[in-house]
Amino acid sequence: MRKIPAALLALTLTASLTAPQAGAAKADSLPELNGHWSQSAFQRWHGYGIVEGDDRGMRPDDAMMVSEFAALLSRTMGYTKQAENHYADLKGDEWYAPYILQLTAAGILEGDGVNCNADELMSRERATVLFARALGIRPSEAPNLNSFVDGDSAAEWSAGYIDSMAKAGIIQGVGNDTLALGANITRASVVTVLDNAVAEYVTEKDAEITGDVDGILLVAADGVAVKEAQITGSLLLAPKAGETTLTVEDSTLKGDLLVETGGADVSLTGTEVQGEVALTGDGNALTLGKGSKAAQVAVDGGENTVAVAEEASIGTLTARAAVEVDNQGAIDKALIQAGGVVLDGNKPGAIEVDEDVDAPTDSEGNPVVEDEQPGTGDDQDGENGQGGGGQDEDDEQEPDVQAPVTLTDVVISTHQLPEGVTSTETGLSFDESTALVQNGGSGTLTQSQVASMGGGGEYTVYFSIPQALGDSTLQFDKIVRTINGGSPTTWAVSSQTGAEEGSGWWTKSEDRYFFKWGAVFAKEADGLYQMTDGGIYDYTLSFLKTEEGKDIAVATCTFRIDLSGYTISEE
Repeated sequence: MRKIPAALLALTLTASLTAPQAGAAKADSLPELNGHWSQSAFQRWHGYGIVEGDDRGMRPDDAMMVSEFAALLSRTMGYTKQAENHYADLKGDEWYAPYILQLTAAGILEGDGVNCNADELMSRERATVLFARALGIRPSEAPNLNSFVDGDSAAEWSAGYIDSMAKAGIIQGVGNDTLALGANITRASVVTVLDNAVAEYVTEKDAEITGDVDGILLVAADGVAVKEAQITGSLLLAPKAGETTLTVEDSTLKGDLLVETGGADVSLTGTEVQGEVALTGDGNALTLGKGSKAAQVAVDGGENTVAVAEEASIGTLTARAAVEVDNQGAIDKALIQAGGVVLDGNKPGAIEVDEDVDAPTDSEGNPVVEDEQPGTGDDQDGENGQGGGGQDEDDEQEPDVQAPVTLTDVVISTHQLPEGVTSTETGLSFDESTALVQNGGSGTLTQSQVASMGGGGEYTVYFSIPQALGDSTLQFDKIVRTINGGSPTTWAVSSQTGAEEGSGWWTKSEDRYFFKWGAVFAKEADGLYQMTDGGIYDYTLSFLKTEEGKDIAVATCTFRIDLSGYTISEE
């Protein structure tokens, strides 16, 4: 989420957006800032109405109080919901009380358990953490602040956020590789951190964003359209936008799409979200249109809906609240962690339902998860369902093998596309989570790293097999897979399946088939992830033809995934 310096900003907002708001505050309107290092940042955010001075001016070198910081952050995001006042030192009639309670309701400001300390000066450490929480910047799982001479002074609760903010280029310290976390943060530093973090702050209704956005795109207006954009940070739909519409077309979002407002209509077409689409507000409608894909979609707010069109896909859908899903495309895996989830249309490749949680149904109340359905967490192979829907109901039947051809020249990888594999809009795509483990690799993985892999120790296997068999071509109706001799799992995918039906896990060329399927190498027990089967996984694939109602294996291949060189720490 790195942003180029404000003085160099030439991002592609429409002319109506850049003027007059962003340039509303001229240099001579803030004479006390002339020549100050923070001048451009103050001018920008004063123009938006976010930074306000008093009869003494902007006072850039004065320390900022917690109350003032809360007001700036709440104005930027547009929070409206207020928490019940549990702070002993907040009467509720102070000018800053609404801002304090808004940040508390948003989960950003927590106080010390008793007091909010609004009249105290804000430290650099606390300000960095609150900024990160508000802007949806996740803490690093393994923070490393060794590049700063005082990096070891960071508290455990702050180190991850500080590391993420530093790596994103949002904070740089006070010079001489020093963070000075215990020092009071000045008004100039607060405004500069905000300026560094937010590459585009959209406050104009019906604005259109195109081109490169090098940082966070913060949308605080209705009717915004993002077209043919490449966003390196996150797109944050702030509460300030209200019950808005947001359209994103033919764009790439390397970070997250964070929907923090309520009642919004968010539509993606031809767009890839490499991070997470997070619906934290209530009553939002998310539509993934044709050619769109999201690595993850997480639902935390209430009364949200998700629609997945044909030729659109979601890697992992996590429902932590009731949600209605209409899936006409592909969902690799659904993690059901709350009751009241409705799944219509195509069934996800795998469905895992938490203990003591009601299983999802369709809109007519019919159960979606069968008692013995593979992929619900009971599959002995550890299959996660990548490779798509269409599992046969006869998964437990061994195929009738009649002298099948043994395939050779099979290319296997767990961390990169096999040689010869190309990624298209509808065909096979690379899953960055696999970078944590490599076939034959070694190393130590932390518990948090394993937990982050598809919900826990999940890796992706890429493999390509030759399509040509002598003078003929490999034709099949189904594929059966076993791991370490476990029970077989069957996919009703045929050699005639087109790449556009593969939802990113299947494609083919003139002479090879290419697949992306998932499995797990670790399982959780007593709160800790542990390696399964010593890290050795022997795969057997059988390609079946159905003749006269009988499945016959026409070809097989075997290969081994060796992750035995990895250990999982117990931290």
